[in-house]
Amino acid sequence: MILLDFFQKEVGLNTPRIRLALISSGLANAALLIIISVKPEQMADTWVRLELLLGYAVALLVYLFAQRFMLDQSTTAVEQALAAMRIRLFDKICRKPLDFIEQYVEIRHYTPLIKDSNLLAQATTQFILAIQNIIVLILAMAYLAVLSAPTFYVLLVIVVLIIPFYRKNFTRSRFFLSSSSQHEAGLLGYLQTLRNGFRQVKSDAAEAIGLTSGTQSTNRQSSQSRLSFNENMVNNIIFSNAVFYVFLLIVVFILPLFITGQDGLLYQIISVISFMLSPISTLVMVMPMLARATQNLHSLYRLEARLDAAPTQQIVQPTEPARFTTLRLEQVTYRYTEQQQTPLLAGPFDLALCQSEIVLITGENGSGKTTLLKLLSGLYQPYGGRLSLNDQIVQGDQASSQYTGLFSVVWSDFHLSDRQYGLTAAAAADIPFWLQQMQLDRIVSFADGRFSSVRLSAGLRQRLACVVALAQRRPICIFDEVMADQDPAFRRHFHHYILPLLKQRGYTVVLVAQDTAYQHCADRLVRLVRGRIVEDSKPAGAASAAQPLRGSADKQCGADQLVAEIHNYVVAALPTLRKTILRKLPIAVAGMVKARTINTQELILALPLTTERTDMRAQWLRRLLKSPLVDCIGILEPFARALLVEAAASGQTITLLMDQTDPGEYATILMVSVSVGSGALPLVWQVQSGSAEIGWEIQKNLLVQVQQWLPEGAVVRLLADRFYPSAALFVWLQAQSWGYRLRLPGHLPVQVTDPTIAEVGDLAVGQDARFEQDATLFRGQVVVSIGVVQDAGYPESRTVAMDCAPTREAVLEYSERWGIEPQFSDFRRRGFQLDKTQVRDSSRISRLVLIMALAMYWCRHTE
Repeated sequence: MILLDFFQKEVGLNTPRIRLALISSGLANAALLIIISVKPEQMADTWVRLELLLGYAVALLVYLFAQRFMLDQSTTAVEQALAAMRIRLFDKICRKPLDFIEQYVEIRHYTPLIKDSNLLAQATTQFILAIQNIIVLILAMAYLAVLSAPTFYVLLVIVVLIIPFYRKNFTRSRFFLSSSSQHEAGLLGYLQTLRNGFRQVKSDAAEAIGLTSGTQSTNRQSSQSRLSFNENMVNNIIFSNAVFYVFLLIVVFILPLFITGQDGLLYQIISVISFMLSPISTLVMVMPMLARATQNLHSLYRLEARLDAAPTQQIVQPTEPARFTTLRLEQVTYRYTEQQQTPLLAGPFDLALCQSEIVLITGENGSGKTTLLKLLSGLYQPYGGRLSLNDQIVQGDQASSQYTGLFSVVWSDFHLSDRQYGLTAAAAADIPFWLQQMQLDRIVSFADGRFSSVRLSAGLRQRLACVVALAQRRPICIFDEVMADQDPAFRRHFHHYILPLLKQRGYTVVLVAQDTAYQHCADRLVRLVRGRIVEDSKPAGAASAAQPLRGSADKQCGADQLVAEIHNYVVAALPTLRKTILRKLPIAVAGMVKARTINTQELILALPLTTERTDMRAQWLRRLLKSPLVDCIGILEPFARALLVEAAASGQTITLLMDQTDPGEYATILMVSVSVGSGALPLVWQVQSGSAEIGWEIQKNLLVQVQQWLPEGAVVRLLADRFYPSAALFVWLQAQSWGYRLRLPGHLPVQVTDPTIAEVGDLAVGQDARFEQDATLFRGQVVVSIGVVQDAGYPESRTVAMDCAPTREAVLEYSERWGIEPQFSDFRRRGFQLDKTQVRDSSRISRLVLIMALAMYWCRHTE
């Protein structure tokens, strides 16, 4: 029996102390049985009664102490054994090659490590009690044989007959448990699909229905298997009770026909049989738990057997990376041998890397880029060919450890944890520098081995993964599609600044990308087709990326081309713009695109000007910002009009966003933007000196300006925060037939059907959701619908006034305003720290925002 083998081999319950306690407990139980089955006439003697009472007390104490010792020792031993088994299995997993883990990645294969081992710990007590009760039953049967051989033979026949039934039922129980576990694994798979693809499920009703249907089907099958298991256990209980009472019937009604004149003996037999009832009931009740434990042990041992069958790699102590000058793959191939598939051979690959070079690997999906990277970085063992470092073949565990220590890799499906394990002190000290280079220093900080947050967008998480990789100071950096989720401006920054910086520091960079727009920034272009390298050449213009963007070196890195492209973009929209402004504005926008900040001290250093003098650059920017010829509304108008036409295409609702920000105590900015994708782009804004709320008149001016730019027949909806609503704003919106979702301040007076409600804040008291159809605001001036939603995890409820019937969905539409708290927050997301400007004059701040807005329009234009 696998359960008994586990307790003997893994737990060690066959130790002398455990065996002694088990035997003592059984003998004490037998002594109790003998004492309680003494004939009644023997109890008439007082001294005999006292002796029996004393014997009963001693036997009871021995039984209790032996059982307590046995349970304490066994549960402790089981926990230690399970802990050792977990560590053993985890260690074996860590020693397996990557390709084995990739083919054996389903989480259901690893649940036995935690779930099943916990169940085994719970089964320990029941297992010990089962063994103890079996010993008691054996001793009781032996005592019964002494009292009455016929009774013993009847019982023996019954036991022999029912053992096959119990064995069959036990096997059936394990089958039902195995089936239930497989279905539960399927449910876990559905849950993983729901968790990982929740956005797709929420946006695709057909997918949601299909997923729900599959979950329901698997759940029914799992429930049916468990019901069958429970039914089997119930049959065991009923059968056991029936057999016991049939045996009792034989003893009471049939046995006396053969045993006459021995009433005392009959009393003893019935006493023994009654004593056996409790152990039998206990055994029947613990059988389900033992069946589960047996099945789970099979799962654990199957997992271990599968791990043992796979190749094992030694884990050696980390060593310093080998010295790197050249690395070669010569006729290297890799063979995929997944089940039920024809083996697929990738390669042969012939590739050489040298120190301080940038290699771009490109190719279509499935062309073998990732396989090549895994072979290159030592994660896959070649099926054929050889891999050499500095003309020495890489082989052996220690050599492989030194070899893999050469690489810092950011995979396209990278894992990022807030706590970084294994970082050296030097690497940790480098992280702030690379956070700054990756334009994350204002978003994420690093302290005590932990990032302040990793709950970022996909693009920012990729940048953070690059920070970790670069801080490790390994000579070869591999970036697998890390630019896929980056905005155009950061791609330009990465290729024109980060890559040359790495090359200057002696790094070899292997960059994988399908986009070859920046191939001129690489020293070599390697192209793959169907698992083979078909091109390994120097791309055109590769030398132009030799230096990072610094001052006059911008010309060597394409800065002039960027200015020219922005110039053409502006001219196309503003052909009559004054030439002096047309000459200067693209330079400022190009500097903003590169600097990613509105901090003027940083912006002036990024301006693509020929002069290196900081004072002259600052003077150039000051003159542009103070020039009255820079008309913010007039310059942005054609871009804004085109954006609004695009937003209204196909009858779509144009979502306008209004928000206010304070870059400092010296100014307040009110901005109206239009929602674009998951963000927003500025349309009009007003900068007011001082820190104060901007009133309705300025709000109206901005809204009227946007209204003049709207295409004919456009459907508009305005989203704004709680400090904006005024009676005049509602009246104006209703007059223009604009939709709206306006968040209301809690102190605003309101009248609804409930006379106890006096202010907006009262609507949310004790309510998760509330909807009022005809609410009156501003003491009867405005009638609106109001929705209140309190979402889990949010400290405040959302109370939103709307132009439609109030529903939860309508309230949640207010969340589209994420495009603007983000509007300013979008500047921060893109790196334009609006609150970092040193400009104090409101008109100059307005022109600085114009440059920032044009940079954002340009970034979107080049996407």
